[in-house]
Formats: sequence, C-alpha cells, structure tokens
Amino acid sequence: MAKPSKPLPLSDRLDCFIQLGKRIQSLDASRKEAIGQRAKAENPWFTEASVLLALSNLGEMMEEDSLVNFVLSYPGLKEEHPVRTIGLVLAGNIPAVGFHDLFCVLIAGHIAETKLSKSDSSLIHFLLDEILNIEPRFGDFISKVDRLSNFDAVVCTGSDNSSRYFEYYFGKYPNIIRKNRTSIAILKGDESEQELKLLADDIFTYYGFGCRNVSKVFLPKGMEVISILPAFEHYSFVGHHHKYANNYDYNKAIFLVNQQHCFDNGFLILKEDLSLFSPLSVLHFEYYEELDVLFTQLEKTEKSIQCIVSKVPQIKKKVAFGNTQRPNLMDYADGVDVVEFLLGLE
Repeated sequence: MAKPSKPLPLSDRLDCFIQLGKRIQSLDASRKEAIGQRAKAENPWFTEASVLLALSNLGEMMEEDSLVNFVLSYPGLKEEHPVRTIGLVLAGNIPAVGFHDLFCVLIAGHIAETKLSKSDSSLIHFLLDEILNIEPRFGDFISKVDRLSNFDAVVCTGSDNSSRYFEYYFGKYPNIIRKNRTSIAILKGDESEQELKLLADDIFTYYGFGCRNVSKVFLPKGMEVISILPAFEHYSFVGHHHKYANNYDYNKAIFLVNQQHCFDNGFLILKEDLSLFSPLSVLHFEYYEELDVLFTQLEKTEKSIQCIVSKVPQIKKKVAFGNTQRPNLMDYADGVDVVEFLLGLE
C-alpha cells in the first residue's frame, strides 16, 4: 500500500472523532451486550460492566467540546507536514486502553501501524471499524500488524521488563517507551464517607489492573487504616470473580505463612509496605507525619506515579476522588504528550 502523501484535512479528522463519540453514546442495549460479550470471551478479566464503563468514558472523551478544545491546544495540527508511519504496541490490561494512542496518531495526520494486544483486540477492532465506517479514507492511515516492520517512530506500552526489549529493538528510532506506573492516594484524615467510597472506585475499577488504579494509600499518623474499609463494601462483588478470588486467596496464604501482619475485609488485604506497587487484591499503606517529608520522599519515585488522589491543597496535579479512571484527552500516560511528540517528527 502506497503511503499517503499528505494527511486528511484536519476538519475531516476532527469530525470523524466527533461522530465516533456520538455513535458510542448512542449504542443500544443489544449492541452494547454483544460488544461486552466478545471482549469478555477474549479476556476473562473484562466483564460486560467494565467494557461498557470504558466505552462510556470514551464517549465522554470524544464529545465535541472536548475534541475541539483539544485540537485548539495544538496549532501545529493545522499545518501541513509529511505523513509518518507510527508503530504502536498497544497494552491490553484494561478495556480500550490503547485507543488514546491510536487517536493521537490519527488526529495528528499520521499512519498508525498497530500491533494490538491479544487481551484487548475485539474492542479496538470495533472502534476502528466505526472509524472506517464514518471516514473510509482513514483506511489508508490504519494498518494492523503482527510485527512492526515499516515505521518512522514508535509508541510502546509495556512493563519494566518489556521496556528493555523495546529499547533494544526501537531505541534508534524516535520513540515513547512506557514502563510500569501506578497511582497513589494521600489522605488528610478528614475525608468524608462519600470521598472514601469514591476512592474505592480508584482502587477497584477494572479490578486494579490500570496504571491509574490506586495501589497504595498514605495516611496521617494516628489514623486507623481499618477506618477506610467500611467505605469499600460496595465493591465486595470483586471477590466473586474467580480470577480475583484466586489472587486474594494466594496473597492471603503467603502473608499468613510469612506471619506478616495485615488487615482483611474478605476481598481486600491492607498491608503496611514501603512499595508503591501492590499485588492484585492487596492495597499497600504507609503512615506519614509531615507532608513536606512525604513530598520529598515521593520525588524519588515520581517516575513510577501516574496519579495522586488527594484533597491536600499543596498537591498541584492531584486527581479528585473517584476520577482516576475517567481521564480526559490531555491526560497522557507517563505525562508524555504524544501529540507534541508526533508534531515534532521531521
């Protein structure tokens, strides 16, 4: 396939995604059920509810006002530029998590040479099919491959382990290579019951698989950690998922054998631990005395932190309780502006 010589007009690119957002928001119940069932069959961690939540969030993200404001933030999108082929290695840990990278490449006028995750291909296929139904000319700008081979730059999402392979294979190209990240919460101690219930959303949505899921909570010294557990009860259903339950049983057994003190509500284990990253079904916690000391401590691990959930005034880039898994178009993974990167390619 010959590479297009120039991008589609920006107005057409923008309109396509506006129409995509409207289509997502107008899906009827039977269509939603079919999409959810296909995704669940491909990945047992994807429940119908979680897939529909991801679609709902995407629909909000693709609302006209959001898209227009996004495009206005990048004057370079209006300028003509050479069409480049961008190799994408998409993650599959939560539903449609790789779509934002696809959107960035297409809205920037480049070609997306895409390696889909086997854990999340059906939902991405659905979204790509909708894009091509709306704007068939995007067919020249989208390719799905098993192996990246013909690209000018790459955007890869993986783990600390896979990033080493990505660096080896793609290090000589312009690249964005993402590693492990997680999210944390910093409590003041005066959070309301409603705020703590929203914190549960940040912990349990998508069973905690996303980098935007809270895996550790920092509490002021003197606050009883068990005081936060009652607000999590509405997520007890996660314990009925067989894979989650297996993780919970395994971790509980390990902690018991090692005689490690933990708190447990029947579906979540609270463990005092210095690590930001916690195993599935486990929430780490740590006490702090002075916020300034905590901030200094966190500066050393800032490259591992995606979101900070808090209402502490001194934290500038904090996320409101319950909103970690509701990112907007400008909420880039790892804080790296993908569109700015794409516009800077020569």
